[in-house]
Amino acid sequence: MVLLMYYKDQPKGPQDRCHERGDELAHEFFVAIDVPSSKEYASYKDSSVFLDVYDSVPEVERCFFEQIREGKACKEYYDIDWTLASSADEGEIKKLEQQVFTAFLRVRNQHAPEFALDNEHCRVLSSSNSEKLSLHIVIPTMVFENNNRHMKAFILRFQETWKSALCDKDDAALLKRIDKGVYSKNRNMRILGSHKFLDPTRPLQRAEWHVPSMLAEDEEFLITAIEPDSINITRDLQEVAVERAPSTVTRKTREAIQSCLPKFFDIPECIGLLVPYLNQKDVSSFARTSREKHRVWTPSLYRTLIVIYNHPFKLFRSISALHALVRNIQHVRNLTIEIDELGYYYNCVLDFEEMHSRFMSTHSARPAWLPPPDIRTCLIVALPPMTCLSRLNLSLRISGNYPYTMPTVNDPRTTLGQPCWFISLNPGLIDLT
Repeated sequence: MVLLMYYKDQPKGPQDRCHERGDELAHEFFVAIDVPSSKEYASYKDSSVFLDVYDSVPEVERCFFEQIREGKACKEYYDIDWTLASSADEGEIKKLEQQVFTAFLRVRNQHAPEFALDNEHCRVLSSSNSEKLSLHIVIPTMVFENNNRHMKAFILRFQETWKSALCDKDDAALLKRIDKGVYSKNRNMRILGSHKFLDPTRPLQRAEWHVPSMLAEDEEFLITAIEPDSINITRDLQEVAVERAPSTVTRKTREAIQSCLPKFFDIPECIGLLVPYLNQKDVSSFARTSREKHRVWTPSLYRTLIVIYNHPFKLFRSISALHALVRNIQHVRNLTIEIDELGYYYNCVLDFEEMHSRFMSTHSARPAWLPPPDIRTCLIVALPPMTCLSRLNLSLRISGNYPYTMPTVNDPRTTLGQPCWFISLNPGLIDLT
């Protein structure tokens, strides 16, 4: 559901009132709408609900800004914006944008090599014209716990890097155009496809020269839509924790703590003993601490999956979450799933096998008794089959009205054939309920 709140004549700020009401409703995604001489505010249950509504808004009326709330998590993002000294044509603008992006990537990796990026990691938006260059760069896989605290601190240190003698002067001249004001409290950032109310000629669009951005899902450009397997780039967490320890702790003790922590978490057996005492949110927090911790902890994050509509993980309600599952499906050992979700997953597996057969120039080896694929009523993401399950909890309750529910969910042949085939793919299954 959409919640729009107007407070034009209220003595207190409309933004704060929107946040308060949205929090009461457990909404996760907040926007501002640019209107004549003011802004209106709205909150949504999550980013996927917003995008469903946003798709129905005519392009000429899209003046939406994402609110990056104070103290909330955000993806790594940058706003590069400046007025050109002379008019430039479309080809020159694209060339300059690529030059700026290349310089950004080079110096950004020099500043934080432990969280190095490549072209594929970035999502680039442009609203440039002949007189002004404007780029938004979003890194969907890198997340800061707190926008105006951690992200702002990171960009200030980044600034020190490009101002230092280690940075090429040409790169520094381009990077000084990064707007540091976008990391203030409760900042509004324009959303893909939207324009400023007073400047409808410059909608924010995918950068045509950047292939990963042209192929990316819309949700990847949303700064506060955090992906489940993102890396927590908040730097020096262990050092900060030790520095804040009581003054009675000696320097020698602090150094011992610093040296022991990484050693403990580098031992897979220790992680295996610790995971049963953690919930999924705890494991996700560990996995986002650094690139190395992400590698070590991600298998534990996906070892047990609960795929039901109302579960907080929202696996089948997020395209980015499904893409993350593709990369980690081999780690799944324990699965809880309902018939609606199993029907959707079944069609995703068939799509994967069809793509695999075309690529390998082979014929599918599926049993003849399997039900055929459903008519496409929603977006299907090709997913490999799960073949390493040891425990499966299958609920036969049928809802029939989820966004991904397949048309044949009430067909007895389907509800019997799909689970039987799914079970046959997992010879190591020891517990079926």
